Amino acid sequence: WRSFTVIAGAFPKDLADIKKHSQHKLPRNDWHIWEIFAKATKDRVPSFGDYAIQHGAFEEHEGKHFNFSASIRYTTSEYWVIMRGEGVQNENGAGYSQWPAQAELLRCRNDFSGPQFSAGDLYIHTMPQELVKTGTPTDWLAAGFNHHLTFVVRQIDGFFAGLKSNALSLESNPSQHTLQV
Repeated sequence: WRSFTVIAGAFPKDLADIKKHSQHKLPRNDWHIWEIFAKATKDRVPSFGDYAIQHGAFEEHEGKHFNFSASIRYTTSEYWVIMRGEGVQNENGAGYSQWPAQAELLRCRNDFSGPQFSAGDLYIHTMPQELVKTGTPTDWLAAGFNHHLTFVVRQIDGFFAGLKSNALSLESNPSQHTLQV
């Protein structure tokens, strides 16, 4: 085989079971399982793939709910931070202004990577000052995806840098990484 990739998805199908108006940590089991397997292998180390901050199975009706919750999904090395809001159309609710408020809470967390980390982090960092244009669901997902992809690429790079010091043979194709025994 020319390439060998392990792709997994540990992000929940939706956030319905997560308490509203709170912050949560969901374990990144897809990363943890791959890391354990990759460290244990004596042969070819597989490339890593995930579904980022979404569930891997797309459904026809997805995105057609008009009262979606305002929520931020943010990747860290061990878990996803979920800033869970309520439906944006809820009567007497905070609506779209939940996102800038959640961004303010997120950027105060120790696991916020800072505005220089990625374009998504810069967006999250600047949005708490925004009082008029609070962002759309697409904007917030794009910021989360941008952060996730940047984070995971650096995480994979760090993983292989650690293995390299333990006699990893790095070939031009990351899926052909092999450990020398």
